[in-house]
Amino acid sequence: MGAKLKIAAKANSRDSTAKVPSRKALGRKEAVLQAAHRVLADQGYTQFSLRNVAAAADMHLSNLQYYFPSRSALIRALMEYVQAGYLAKYAEKFAALPADPLPRFAAMVDYLIEDIHSAETRRFFIQLWALLDSFDGEARLLNEMYSMHLNTISGIIREINPALSRGTLQQRTAMIASMIEGMMLMVADADLYTRSGDESISVAMRRQILHIATDPP
Repeated sequence: MGAKLKIAAKANSRDSTAKVPSRKALGRKEAVLQAAHRVLADQGYTQFSLRNVAAAADMHLSNLQYYFPSRSALIRALMEYVQAGYLAKYAEKFAALPADPLPRFAAMVDYLIEDIHSAETRRFFIQLWALLDSFDGEARLLNEMYSMHLNTISGIIREINPALSRGTLQQRTAMIASMIEGMMLMVADADLYTRSGDESISVAMRRQILHIATDPP
């Protein structure tokens, strides 16, 4: 009986070790995902292929396919990579703040407004939307990505404004997310005709978003 337990323990140990990616494998996967991000932002969705991503990552196509056997697998991993990046940024911002949800929400909004001013961010997301709209089956990934984004926003608004009904919370979350995402298309020219003393688009957006989040029901 003891021998059987030892054999089983060794087998379980081998199984668990096999499931943990090595540091080298994690490094290669991250290199591929960084390359995928660059290809989509710089070359556009029509050039987003495993072959082009492999070239950008300076590896053979067969090596890339070891980690991501299909374009769908690569796109899903890219979505998760982008999500993780935003969550890490939020955590970094929150670390220096008190537990009060309002300053945390304000810090998250400030980061997102700053982020949409980045030309690279705008190129990446605009090409991403086009990529996921270009063929069947991938649009659900966009819904999954924005589900995480909406859940993060609504979770903090719920703490700030707990009296909101579920329906009102959902509406306000959608309005805030739409303002941020939609402004990606407009932000470059939004301050074109402002006069001295006018609010910048960043200040105006921040004020409106915080009002939506904190306004009583």
